[in-house]
Amino acid sequence: MEGHGASVFPSAEFVQEVTKDNFAEVLPTLRAAVAEADYVAIDGEFTGLFAGRATKGHSLDSLAARHAKVLKSAKSFCIIQYGVATFKLDPATGRYAVSAWAFYVFPRTGDGGSWDALQTMQAESINFLADNGFDFNKAFIGGIGYLTPEQEAIKAKRIASEGESREPIVLKPETLIKMNALIAAVRAWLDEAEQPATVAGEDSGAGDPGSSDKPLYSLSTAEALHYEYFDTLPASGFIRRLIHQEIEAAFGDDVATESLQVEGAPHWRKYVRITRSDAEAKAAAAAARAQAARDKLEAAIGFRHVLDAIRDAKVPLVGHNLTYDLAYTMAQFYGLRTESVAEYKAALRDTFGPIYDTKLIASKAPAVKPLVTSTALSELVAQLGDLAKQRASFGAGFDASPVRSGAGGAEFHDAGFDALVTGMAFALMTSMSASASVEDVTASSSSFDALAATVSPWRNKINVMRCAVPWLDLDGPFEPVPNNVFELAGLTASVRIKQLREAVAPHSIGGHKWLDDERVLVQLSPAEGHSLYDAVRHMYTVANAPFTHVAHVNLGEERATFTSIYTPAGAAEASRKRKRRDADANADEGAAKKQKGLCLVM
Repeated sequence: MEGHGASVFPSAEFVQEVTKDNFAEVLPTLRAAVAEADYVAIDGEFTGLFAGRATKGHSLDSLAARHAKVLKSAKSFCIIQYGVATFKLDPATGRYAVSAWAFYVFPRTGDGGSWDALQTMQAESINFLADNGFDFNKAFIGGIGYLTPEQEAIKAKRIASEGESREPIVLKPETLIKMNALIAAVRAWLDEAEQPATVAGEDSGAGDPGSSDKPLYSLSTAEALHYEYFDTLPASGFIRRLIHQEIEAAFGDDVATESLQVEGAPHWRKYVRITRSDAEAKAAAAAARAQAARDKLEAAIGFRHVLDAIRDAKVPLVGHNLTYDLAYTMAQFYGLRTESVAEYKAALRDTFGPIYDTKLIASKAPAVKPLVTSTALSELVAQLGDLAKQRASFGAGFDASPVRSGAGGAEFHDAGFDALVTGMAFALMTSMSASASVEDVTASSSSFDALAATVSPWRNKINVMRCAVPWLDLDGPFEPVPNNVFELAGLTASVRIKQLREAVAPHSIGGHKWLDDERVLVQLSPAEGHSLYDAVRHMYTVANAPFTHVAHVNLGEERATFTSIYTPAGAAEASRKRKRRDADANADEGAAKKQKGLCLVM
């Protein structure tokens, strides 16, 4: 990785792809790497970003409004590839040992899988991924399933209840006759000293095994080959429960029963196998079933094991422009969908260790900001690779874990690769911030904690693009909050932003956001040599103002708050005149259309 320019990028071969087929094998390695890491970088690839035009960001969004938009998207879309990269610094050499993975993620349905989730896709996002070589087959076919903690608890409770005794079912007379016949056949089978007298034969497929016209087992001395077990015919879940109940009651510890799936048949087509047993063997079998159920639950938790490992280690978490990555992670894998910004912030603090957003650091850190012209991830890493000199070297092969075969070169928009270069960017920026100058990088022997301390002002601050508040502060109040945002109300449908700009001149309106036909938010900028107070006073004196009411807006609260300021002089009367004029114009237009229609009829 030594060198400059494009050579700063690692090969994508240093990212290991993980699907459900090799997840169990990779998980212990990842857990060990996370436990030893100084920090972990993440990235996600999504099935969509905007659940409609109304969810796109706006420069005058409050944090509450932006959170509501992102939350709506998080409820609609999902992460289908999750990148994780671990970084461990050797203070003696200044080299980082790096491991990176790209996990394909998709909810698995069926026995032991995820809930049957409704997933939405945005065409623009899917086309973007396709254009960048995303392998959808690996996501949809090989994607790793997952459970949220709530879903895990429901499954665990269900598993625990399977071992509990239930109220016995009273048999109907016709079912009792068949059950007695089955018990007699099992007793005869148990009495055979050397070979069985009866076994289950082929299922004729006629009718329900629980119905009065079909037995629960088949006698076939030609197939009397199994001394150790006695199989019933396939039956419904209710009939199988009756068989378990009655056979256990009749024979106690002498037999054991279990439901098995018919080979090659759907998962619901099962039969009961009765085996010779004793108390010790039954206890061992019960313990084995309980362990198998726990193993099945652990497998169903799936990809969330990766996030739980990061959570438990409380290792610093690094990402680039993390707003959507974190919101989707919390909604999809932890079931957090709170509309409260305060509750969301608390959940992030409770779930993860310190969080760093490399896009925010690149745009704010004094040692980095003057030297980069773009904070887009690919361009940022290229620039940092040129600027950080010695720290552009992470050691041969990054000391990386097993690699992905058949890949090469820089492959952005692969979640594993993006996580890898995001972690690189963080390492480079902390080194630059720790150095007296970029030309004299002397921080190679520093500990990671010392390096991280140099970017502590941006710890737990999440970059928020195109928003009135540029970041979400997980630890403190909503700062910085713009104080030059006002609501202009009482507008008529004919008023356009051009007229508002003319009304406030020589001062100016920057960003604006229509709330409805009669209200608009504006960002008021005073003319050179004037204060914001001057600009506000000017609005008060506007003759025939196109607005009747002005309110100062605080966008930094949990909900935007409005403070009434005044009604501009003469504005109310001017508004009434405009409304009368608009009404008269609409009436004249309607009459003209009606007259035209009459002419056409004639």
